[in-house]
Amino acid sequence: MVLAGWATPRAAASVSCTAALGAPAVAEGPLKTVGMEPVAADLAVVPGHTYLIQVDERDNDALVEVLDSKRQAIARADHPERRTGTRRAMVTAADPPSLVVRVTGKEHAGASGAATVRVFDLAALGTRPDCIAIVKALAAADSDYAAGEEISSGHSASPARSDARAAFLRAAEGYAAAVSALTAPADRPLRGETALALAGVEYFDLQDWAKAAEWAEAASEALGPGDSYRQARAEALAAAAWIELGSAAPPGRRVPGYGVHSTELLARARRLLQRLSRFHSQRGERYDAGSQLTNIALTYLYEGRYPQCVTASQSASQLFGAIHETLRRALAWQNEALCLWGLGRLPEALRRLDRARKDIPEQPYPKLHLAAVNNTALASYALGHFDASLGLFDRALAFAQEVQAQRDEGQSLYGIGVSYYALGDRVRAREFLERSLAIRTVALDGRGRMATLRALATIDAEQGRVENAIAFDREALSLAVAPSAAARIKIQLAAHTAAAGRLTEARAQLDEVISTRAKADSLIRAEALLQRAALLREMSRPREALADLAAARPPLHRLGGVLEEFEADLEQARALRMIGRPRAALAAVEGALGHSDAVRLQSANPELRAQLQAPLRPAYDLELELLRERYEWAIAAGRDKEADAIAAAAFVSADASRAQSLGDVAAQKYSPAVRRALASEFQRREALYRELAARQFALDARVDRSGSDDPHARHLMSDIAELERQADAVNTVIASRAMSAGTARREGPGRASLPSLPADTALVSYWLGSESAYAWVVLPRAIHWTRLPSPAAVADQAVAFHHSLTRLVDVPLERRLHDARALYEMIMRPIEPWLSGARQWVVIPDGALDYVPFAALAMPDPKADSFVATRHDVAIVAGTSVSPSRLRRPRRSRRSSRLRMWISSSDSTPRATGSCRSIGQRTDSSTLRPTGSWMRRFRSYRP
Repeated sequence: MVLAGWATPRAAASVSCTAALGAPAVAEGPLKTVGMEPVAADLAVVPGHTYLIQVDERDNDALVEVLDSKRQAIARADHPERRTGTRRAMVTAADPPSLVVRVTGKEHAGASGAATVRVFDLAALGTRPDCIAIVKALAAADSDYAAGEEISSGHSASPARSDARAAFLRAAEGYAAAVSALTAPADRPLRGETALALAGVEYFDLQDWAKAAEWAEAASEALGPGDSYRQARAEALAAAAWIELGSAAPPGRRVPGYGVHSTELLARARRLLQRLSRFHSQRGERYDAGSQLTNIALTYLYEGRYPQCVTASQSASQLFGAIHETLRRALAWQNEALCLWGLGRLPEALRRLDRARKDIPEQPYPKLHLAAVNNTALASYALGHFDASLGLFDRALAFAQEVQAQRDEGQSLYGIGVSYYALGDRVRAREFLERSLAIRTVALDGRGRMATLRALATIDAEQGRVENAIAFDREALSLAVAPSAAARIKIQLAAHTAAAGRLTEARAQLDEVISTRAKADSLIRAEALLQRAALLREMSRPREALADLAAARPPLHRLGGVLEEFEADLEQARALRMIGRPRAALAAVEGALGHSDAVRLQSANPELRAQLQAPLRPAYDLELELLRERYEWAIAAGRDKEADAIAAAAFVSADASRAQSLGDVAAQKYSPAVRRALASEFQRREALYRELAARQFALDARVDRSGSDDPHARHLMSDIAELERQADAVNTVIASRAMSAGTARREGPGRASLPSLPADTALVSYWLGSESAYAWVVLPRAIHWTRLPSPAAVADQAVAFHHSLTRLVDVPLERRLHDARALYEMIMRPIEPWLSGARQWVVIPDGALDYVPFAALAMPDPKADSFVATRHDVAIVAGTSVSPSRLRRPRRSRRSSRLRMWISSSDSTPRATGSCRSIGQRTDSSTLRPTGSWMRRFRSYRP
């Protein structure tokens, strides 16, 4: 902003504009402000005169409006110095000369403050155009700030045509112009006050931490001891900006512009805040003292000193509670939740966040409300409460768009995207992540952009868009500041490069990670070795892969999480199978699946996934292939009983893969009597696994930022080891008591038991694996296991049949009947001899067969009524956790005629249509992986 008409005589420039303004023509107050109730002062003014109206406030942040004789607002003023500061407006009195100044508080009902109104006739500045220009600039800046606040609170009359950031930028320009013009020594206090306002805009609204610190330091120097309270406010704002700068800098590097490491800048901020807290306490200013305690807690948070962070946050919440400041108390609770998050105590963190969110309303500070909602959604997501996280993120998104909070909008979109990923809907996940990426520019939120890029890279790789994934990886790598995060992105880049078929290039990328940064971090080196082992196996070099695994597994067991151990065991099984050691491979994959219960409760997130598939399904798939090899050998050797035992073990393994919860697992493994007797142990085990998942989530975040040698990362590893020990102890109790009761359903490949079936019932279970498709037929006294045509052929025919049933307009009847017969030939004809004597069929479908209405399959028969439903009652179940003995036989009433009518004329089938709608939303809770940088996205707002 350029102020015109400022060329003034030197003598005039030496005179303070404050002094030249003289005494106020009118003064009113102090007016008492309570909550958001408006108070007004009527002013007697002279028509045609221009007035500067100044309102000094205290203890209740307020908006100032100047009304004319018709009670219409002709000027509005607000100010970045919250709860204190001076609001300025310039108006020219009309005829009749009636003006009203209305002051409206912006805080909670219990906030009580005061406002003093002073009115200056600018005729006194007739010889000082420089001073007139200054007060005009200040009033215009306060007006622009009021406009920005109105838009960002969602109260603008035309938000679609308004831009809050542009208004805040204009306000900053106005304050900066005034600071430059206030050169007279006697105007030093006003210069300091204006610099403090500029620091507030940069910090609260434009979020330029470097400029905020610069202007806050300038304000402190200008204000000096003559205004010790405002000087303390300026120092507090500088410390808050240092916290932001220090928390954003990578460990071990100097903060740009300060020449010190991030830990030293955070310690400097803490020392200053501790001094300021004592200063305010001595003066009885408890609100300000509590605000400094809140920020002290954040310095501990970003240093990873979480116990001290909890203590400081609790002190702040107690102080704010004592003075009935519910909003600030809620913010202290929220920061305490962040500390608990860092300790891995996510359930406690979520409880704190839920409590805080209820005390942080949408107004007067919408960004505080958005932080509370987004943070609660993140914690819900981390704990696997995906429906809750989606609902909260959706609410936050709508409100962020309303108040033009772009950073929060980008965060909400990201949260919705990863929640859909966890629920298995990759299409919607990508849609919302792309929208987040469009908002999260490097300038606005570089760290958030990196997180979004990493998530998109994973999803694109899963969906076959590997070159897109590689491009996302490379951009994310360019934004990474923490060496450990950069190393992990390189590992993911190598995995995606390998998926693109460039195995040699991927090998070189992993070699670089292992030989450079990873030397200093044993966990990241082990993660890179694990990925290289998978690559070497793909390159048909299994013995080298086993050598890498031998080096990777000990540190993964010692330092990593259950998911890393699971992946290492699975990769070892694959390599052992390649070198012709099937029994060792089977032992390895069973070792991997020994972690399955814990893996199911890990937290799903695409951001750090280097593996392209959900982990549990491939492990079960490999186990089935290894069991099939043993089964065929037993059949060839004439060992029928052994073959039946292996078939039963394979059936139980396939069934276990479909479990969506620990309750499903228990229902498959144990009888109802055992589940009732051991209910407390099962609950304890699930609680321990959830605690493990929470600690692992926190550990991965810490390692991503600071590496595995970080002291707090080591503390989390110790917690995880203790929780694993407790879980092992509970599992031992469950196993021993179940064994003594003789009711365990699965105790190894040779002793697996099958579900009890009523007479006249057959249970059919399908498996569409990566290599083979299988079907099991379980009868009351027998089990049969057969190989079907290729899984791709079965899946294609299932989709074709479903398509023919849902496209009556362009698919002729003959085609539908042909598809019904063709699919029957593929999946029913091979097992027909064992099914013909069973009236009731209980079917457990898999993969694309979830789309299929089995009753509509056509049996090749010269008779007219050749559909399955004409001869059998068919029930579909998800697994044996639904006991077939408790299924009711459907009533038979004109079944044949209804089925003929349906298949020849119906436009859809409820079974098929429902499956199509829901199949993308089925959650394989094994797609679980903690995130690396979410702790950094838990945003903390300071007063």
